[in-house]
Formats: sequence, C-alpha cells, structure tokens
Amino acid sequence: MTKTKKMLKPTIAEIYHGLQKSASDWRRDHLGCSGLGRKCERQIWYSWRWYARPDFDGRILRLFRRGHLEEEQLVIDLEAAGITVSAETEDGEQWRASALWGHLGGSIDFALLGLKEMPTIWHLGECKTHSKKSFEDLEKKGVQKSKPVHYAQTIIYMELFGFTHSAYFAICKDDDRIYLERYRADKYYAGELLEKAERIIKSTEEPARISDDADYYLCRWCDAREVCHGIYRPFKSCRSCRYGKPILDGDNGRWECSQHRREIGPEEQRKACSKYTQNGSAALPIIGA
Repeated sequence: MTKTKKMLKPTIAEIYHGLQKSASDWRRDHLGCSGLGRKCERQIWYSWRWYARPDFDGRILRLFRRGHLEEEQLVIDLEAAGITVSAETEDGEQWRASALWGHLGGSIDFALLGLKEMPTIWHLGECKTHSKKSFEDLEKKGVQKSKPVHYAQTIIYMELFGFTHSAYFAICKDDDRIYLERYRADKYYAGELLEKAERIIKSTEEPARISDDADYYLCRWCDAREVCHGIYRPFKSCRSCRYGKPILDGDNGRWECSQHRREIGPEEQRKACSKYTQNGSAALPIIGA
C-alpha cells in the first residue's frame, strides 16, 4: 500500500531500515488464530494464502516490539503480586495449539493461577498495548465490543486449550494504566470461529469482498487492498497459485501441488516454480507486480 513518507533524519531512517531487514518472515505457515475475528473473510484468506506482503515500516515494527516487551514486564509484575505465571505447558512446551489438520494454529501469551478475583482457577492470559484513545474505549465498552478481534482470539484459544476463563490485560502506552477484564469461554462462538476457519482453509477461491469500494473503512488500511481491488498481482508463491492446495488430512498442516501431484514443504511453497499460475484475481486488470 502506498503511503506518504515523511523525511527522516538519516540516523532514524537507518534504525528503521535495520528493523525492516531483521524482521521475521511475514508468511505464517498456518492460519493464525489471532486474526480469525476479522470481519472480512477475504482478508483472512489472502493472509492465509500469502497474497500480500504487509507494509510495516520500521516505526510500526518498533511498536510491535514494544508490545512484546510490555508482555515481559507484565509477567514480572504479576509474579511480584504473588500470581503464578506459566509460559509453558506441564510437558515443558510452549503454549501452542493447532486444529483443522494443523492448518489453524497459534500460541498464547501465558496462563495464570492465583488472580485475586478467582484464585483457584487457571486463566488464559492475554496482554495488549493500547493508545490512550483505544484504552479508554476499551474501559467504556469492554473487550467484546471494543476489540472484537482480540476477543475472538481469546475465545478460540480457550476452546483449543481447554480454559474456562480468560484474563485480558491492556496497558495504556500514554500513562501506564492497566486494565483487566475477565470473561468466560463461549463454546458456541468458538464453534462459529472454527467453522469460519474451516471454510477459509477449504476454499479454493477467494471469498467475496466485504465491499467493492476500495475506500471503505475496512479496506482503506488493509494490507491486501491493492490485490483485492485489482491494482497489483498477488505475491508469488505456491499458496497464491491455483495448483497449491492444503492437504486435509493428518495434523501437520501439509500442502500439495495438484500440477506436480506431490507434497510441497514450506520452503518450496515460498519459491513457487515455472508452472506458477495465479489464482483468484488473475482476470482483473493488472498494473504492477
């Protein structure tokens, strides 16, 4: 997505450039639980199929890093308050879950025992940072209404990990206020989310747009806006090729190529081959790569 860039001092520009160079691969091998609550299924499908590279500049990458650092500090504060914080399961593994043949997956921040509101029940723990405006909207409306994507994320994790309660912590980046909201699991909504994920995984074609107006509020800042509305080609990979298909068997999140009639691993999917044939939007007018 093209954005107007402000002129930066050379040192700051180099810092941001360094962050972009060292950023982790944006292409997740699985469909992430964290984005499953988005309203636009086409956006989720595009992310799952690696159609559009996110346009994260160095400042945004620093912002993401700040969220991770805040999570580490919250763990320290929780433990100082006498609360048990677990970043691993009883088997010593990270809290990771997968479903739907291994194509849906994700990991939680931590699990908690000893919250003063309900000390004997383990809670799924989630930590998010917010601007002052976002934080105050959250205080006013609650997680479900103010941050539905975050709410969906915790609901699906509670279902996959078997938690009955969630503890959502929000940190205001302007003044360090902490907001805590506890809520119960919702099996009905979790079922809806799993059905949504299965629909996206099984779909061989892109779902309908949420709007045909590229300036619609949900489209305006979407990473896939230009691909979705026919301005640029999808990012080239086996996932955006019409021959690349998820294998709906087992639990390892495997893919296959129907052209070559064999399984293709994650690294091979990233490269694509000479037989690549663009899926989905191929018939739309193309003005860029």
